[in-house]
Amino acid sequence: MKAAVFTGPYEFKICDREKPKPGPKEVLIRIRAVGICGSDIHPYMGDGIDRREPGIIMGHEASGDVEEVGSEVTKWKPGDRVAINPQINDETCPMCKKGLPHLCDHSLLIGSSMRGFLDGAMCEYLIMHEKQLYHLPDEVSYDHGTFLDPLGNAIHLINRGA
Repeated sequence: MKAAVFTGPYEFKICDREKPKPGPKEVLIRIRAVGICGSDIHPYMGDGIDRREPGIIMGHEASGDVEEVGSEVTKWKPGDRVAINPQINDETCPMCKKGLPHLCDHSLLIGSSMRGFLDGAMCEYLIMHEKQLYHLPDEVSYDHGTFLDPLGNAIHLINRGA
């Protein structure tokens, strides 16, 4: 598969990477659209390299189609349209147990090297756990599906200000 690999400030290279295969509870997604977040732009401009190390595939605001599912996946099937929840939480910390997974101290973010090196969605295919996906209705474009992650941030800020 083709992937846009961040190689350093002001530089990406289109590289060939092996097409991933889903594990038992994972879903292979054919990426159709990827947003560009400010947290992607900063390292590209030379600031925040510690958050996006050279060699990583960036991109965490994405949508696409389910292409293949793992043997234990029950919620998704090939052809389903999905948007991605890019934050992977441990589900065991006090914040996760309180129903506040966005405050998890151990969360990982795809397309980031903040707490672990996890390739993101600026590629043709991406593997995600089945619980990290949301159904994307037919009337919502793939481009608009990429706004799921930043929309959650906006709603949270509005609610805090209310």
